[in-house]
Amino acid sequence: MGWTSYTIGRNQKTADVLQRELTQDSAQGTRWEVIDHSMAGSTYYAIIKRTETTGATMYYGMVVLTERRASYSRDTVEFYFKDMTEDMGPHYYDMPARMLNKLDQLSPNPTGYAKTWRESCREHLARKTQKAAQRRQNKKQQLERLAALIPQYFKAA
Repeated sequence: MGWTSYTIGRNQKTADVLQRELTQDSAQGTRWEVIDHSMAGSTYYAIIKRTETTGATMYYGMVVLTERRASYSRDTVEFYFKDMTEDMGPHYYDMPARMLNKLDQLSPNPTGYAKTWRESCREHLARKTQKAAQRRQNKKQQLERLAALIPQYFKAA
């Protein structure tokens, strides 16, 4: 449950590093691949597809916390990441709606922590949408008040 770190090139993009890190083939033939991803600040959200040697597939959401720190070299940085699957109940809820919708199509009816996490992501999105609507409404009201004041101070000549 700790962090993993290693040195990467200063110009390497976090999403590219994690795409490479999370796309793997095991010695037993199981394959993991990133189907979709998004960055929210330094937090990476992904939909992972796991394919067993039998051909059975499983999809799940993943949250990856990331951090970059100065390195001994000017050309590199220390890259840190902590990955958590949705069934671990991560407390990070910025997965975009398009990804949640895709995840629900690929892996419907989650249980336990995964179900709670998806619900929390949707609640977070609803709060963000509501706050944005409130900000737009406040801006509109401010502009209307300003428009009402203009004739008082600026009379036509």
